[in-house]
Amino acid sequence: MSPRFATIALSAAEAADGVLPLGPLRAGASQGGGWLAGSGTIRVELPSRQSEVEGEGGEKTAERTLEATLSGAGPLFGESAQSPALAAWYADAGLSDGGAVLLRRTGHASARLSPTAARFRFIDLFAGIGGFRLGFEAAGGECVFSSEIDADACDTYEANFGDRPHGDITQISAADVPEHDLILGGFPCQAFSIIGKRRGFEDTRGTLFFDVARLIKHHRPAAAVLENVKQFRTHDGGRTCATVVRTLEELGYTVHVTVLNALNYGVAQRRERTFIIALRSDLDGANEFQWPAPYPERADLAEILEPDDAVAPKLWGTEYIRAKRLARLAEQGKEPLRPSIWHENKGGHIGQHPYSCALRANASHSYLLVNGERRPTGRELLRLQGFPDEYRIAVSHRALRKQCGNSVAVPVIAELAAAVTRVAL
Repeated sequence: MSPRFATIALSAAEAADGVLPLGPLRAGASQGGGWLAGSGTIRVELPSRQSEVEGEGGEKTAERTLEATLSGAGPLFGESAQSPALAAWYADAGLSDGGAVLLRRTGHASARLSPTAARFRFIDLFAGIGGFRLGFEAAGGECVFSSEIDADACDTYEANFGDRPHGDITQISAADVPEHDLILGGFPCQAFSIIGKRRGFEDTRGTLFFDVARLIKHHRPAAAVLENVKQFRTHDGGRTCATVVRTLEELGYTVHVTVLNALNYGVAQRRERTFIIALRSDLDGANEFQWPAPYPERADLAEILEPDDAVAPKLWGTEYIRAKRLARLAEQGKEPLRPSIWHENKGGHIGQHPYSCALRANASHSYLLVNGERRPTGRELLRLQGFPDEYRIAVSHRALRKQCGNSVAVPVIAELAAAVTRVAL
């Protein structure tokens, strides 16, 4: 399985001719591998700032599409890549020598292209294993600072990015953080100690969001992209989220908040998370931000799963666990489905779906069972979060389970990176 998106560098000559070379997401990835390999036709959406029209329900849709045949001889689109429509899209997107395009798979036979802004700098707070970093690097960004306190997560991050995150952000002065254009982070949502007093910035003291806010206040980046659990919007009757939004507004930012489900953006996992986009209010595009549209197709679980004979024996459920799950499924009057991932809720109900329920950092070992029989492998867990196959596993399986449960879904972040950079940079 190959990355779900890739950064594509264009030379002036290639842009002029309308030729689209497909490059790897990161160094070492196989060019044209996986779903980009071989001959075949994929449908490419050509979004254009100048070509959007109102569709049914008022949503924005792209007027133009291009049918492009993938060349089996190398990572190039075939003859239809010389299309005037594609060349016109390059011009609309303002692409020039050294520009980049973001390619993301949206289905079995479709992909989405987005122009990216000029290279930009970002900082990666509460960095985990780098899900935010992967998404924003794919949009042309350079990470100039990262922070993480979990040692195992730092080991994984260093193994994949070559630099080790700084430690506790609460102990780092804002002046010691490099200048940057974007600030990123999934800040932990511990209880806000004095929330609801309507004191804005002061209400966030004692929380890790306060450290995000003090960096924003000091550096004045163009935008902040923040993530939290779905329930963040309704925590404490909505007062927690309201305090965060009010604080960002008082710092001079226009704030957009919604819940996105990773299942709609190319991963086989139902994972709903709150996202907060804060755009500096003096920017022309501060009020023009649009949330990324869901993909037309869902990811295929069969592409995620490894062969059973390649799975370590320790990951197989005991006969007792497997028999218990089968018995409860029978009590529900259901037959086993394959491929599927089974989830048992607190009431004992067995759900089996062609996708995973949300990965959790502290879930039981048998929280999710592939086909009701075994636990997901480390590679499968990473794939369920949209990490490319060249991403290195550098820690124990137990540590990786926790890391994947805490991570963001990379394709969702890639979509947000394209949407944010389009209006902020």
